[in-house]
Order: sequence, then structure tokens, then C-alpha cells
Amino acid sequence: MGDTVKNGKIYLNEVSDGSDYFTIHAVYKKLLAVKYSINATYSASVIRNDSVIEGNGLDSNRTVVAKTGYTFKGWFVQGDESKTIIDLSTYKFTEDTVLVAVFTGSEGNEVW
Repeated sequence: MGDTVKNGKIYLNEVSDGSDYFTIHAVYKKLLAVKYSINATYSASVIRNDSVIEGNGLDSNRTVVAKTGYTFKGWFVQGDESKTIIDLSTYKFTEDTVLVAVFTGSEGNEVW
């Protein structure tokens, strides 16, 4: 079946199975909220909240500027006991999420 899209409408060129009709199924995905938690002790950065389509990642990683004596390491999902750093572009968001900034102190200890 050939088709084109113009102004948000689908125009069918032909229906190849000989039928007089076709069915279109709309697929809706939820728009999820992504919030950032950054401890002001380790960074003065502020990041505006994001939104992402359910099942997708963010279009790029978000970094923050660390205060002297600390290095920004990445983000983990609030509630993840293991505090595993995630790649925001490949992580698949399935619910509204709070991301927590992780920093490394001068002695190599992780803080958040």
C-alpha cells in the first residue's frame, strides 16, 4: 500500500488487498516528567525539568558544574538502592522520574 503524509493527514494511493477499507490504529504514549535533584553543597548548577516520551531516553546527557573539590560523575534514578549511574540517552523511562546527581569528592568518595 502506498501512502503519503500531507499536513498531518494520510493519503492512500492504493489498497493492495482488494478491500474497500483500511484500519488505522493510533498508538499513544505517555509524556513523562523528568526532574533533577542536585545537592547545592556540591554544585550551584540548576537544570530545568524535562519531559520524555514513555520508553525513550533523553536526547542528550545533562552535566552540571561541580564546586571546587568535587567532580560530577553522572545521574542515578532516585529510589535505586544500588545508585547505578545511567546514560540518559539510552535509559528507557517508564514512569515520572527524579534523577539524582552524583559527585566524587577529593578523596574519591561518592556523594549525592
